[in-house]
Amino acid sequence: SGTPADAVAVIERELMLARVNFPPDDSNVASLENWLGLALSLSGQRHKGESLARAAYERLAAKYGDQYGVTVEARRNLEQIQALGEPARRVSQGSPRRCSEADVTGRCVAE
Repeated sequence: SGTPADAVAVIERELMLARVNFPPDDSNVASLENWLGLALSLSGQRHKGESLARAAYERLAAKYGDQYGVTVEARRNLEQIQALGEPARRVSQGSPRRCSEADVTGRCVAE
């Protein structure tokens, strides 16, 4: 079994190939970006990983809907990232605030 850092390297290679072989809005590309976000988060790059995973999830949800298998998987990955415990930072009207709990779309549900 490998480490999250090992997974990052593998997923980055797969993502590079997917970006060459599929259109940018293809579910394969977004799915790999989401998995890369999870791997990055687990390897200590939480903010970068969460941002990537969230963007991929939002693209999948917009194009395929919340019930599509890859979208469901992406939502679960995003929830796993959020369960790492570090509060997400959100910016509202130019002033920073701390958010203790955010839903999968990034909306603050508890300050």
